[in-house]
Amino acid sequence: MEELKVGVIGYGYIAKIHMAILKIFPNVKVTSVFSRTEKKVRGHRNISFYKDYDKMLEKEKLDIAMITTPTHTHQEISCACAEKGIDIFLEKPMARNVIECDKIIDSMKENNIKLFVGHSLRFWSTYANVKYYLENNNSEIGTIQSISSKRLSTFPWSKWFADQKKSGGVILDLSIHDIDYILWILGTPISVSCKASKINKYGMDLFGESITNLNYQNANAECEASWAQPEDYELLMKTKIIGSDGYIEFDEETIYNKEDLQMEDVYKSANAYYNQLEHFFDVIVNREKKFLLSPREAKEAVKVCLASIKSAENEGKVIFLEDF
Repeated sequence: MEELKVGVIGYGYIAKIHMAILKIFPNVKVTSVFSRTEKKVRGHRNISFYKDYDKMLEKEKLDIAMITTPTHTHQEISCACAEKGIDIFLEKPMARNVIECDKIIDSMKENNIKLFVGHSLRFWSTYANVKYYLENNNSEIGTIQSISSKRLSTFPWSKWFADQKKSGGVILDLSIHDIDYILWILGTPISVSCKASKINKYGMDLFGESITNLNYQNANAECEASWAQPEDYELLMKTKIIGSDGYIEFDEETIYNKEDLQMEDVYKSANAYYNQLEHFFDVIVNREKKFLLSPREAKEAVKVCLASIKSAENEGKVIFLEDF
């Protein structure tokens, strides 16, 4: 395998996590970083810094662009990378709205590049173990009747999240993790409803707590999300799946009745970000393979979140996906 040259566009919290893991892959090298604030990267040598990503795309001979910038910039930057023939790792959410998602997908197809959107729960060991256990048709919990998820956190690390027009608030940025996971298991719901409350950050009001209900023909799901926890609060992520004959309850580290269910491990590593990047590079090198998450699925997660936001803005009105 020839060395893959990666350009990182955006150098915030999640980019630093990804870059630490990129060092593990022997044939992958970060050659350049776009950042308007940083000037150097700890632990990486010979990296060029750019304050203009267009210049970076012009000067660097990149194989891959890792886009970790704020959500409202995703469409413009993704299309610019695609036009240069560069494969893309794009942090979730894909974009702010369905129109922007479609523009990214169209550009990907026109320029024949690979596009992956980083929904990390699909690579989280406990979440992946449960998904594949349910998929193998030997599930001892029977037919799924309900799924309930909680994801409670402090407010994110940067001011731009407070502008709901840029971030989409707690639903599009945080709750989308669990919404995508539920779509992975149950598919697109018939309808969505949501109750949400606002918080004020940096002088801006935005949805900071939400409970989204996803309604299916024979099942329902509930996703609770919060950015309103105290500063010293540790992230809580927890899911319970109830079936006709039993249940599965799990969090980021533990499946509480795993031994009783005789559940096998999908990944050798417990690090979801490593699993995600390993999968990404495998598909980039072996181009006939498919990503675990298609661009269409990433777009669908955005669409369901937007329906949830619309419901929250209309006092919990039921939004039918077919009409949305």
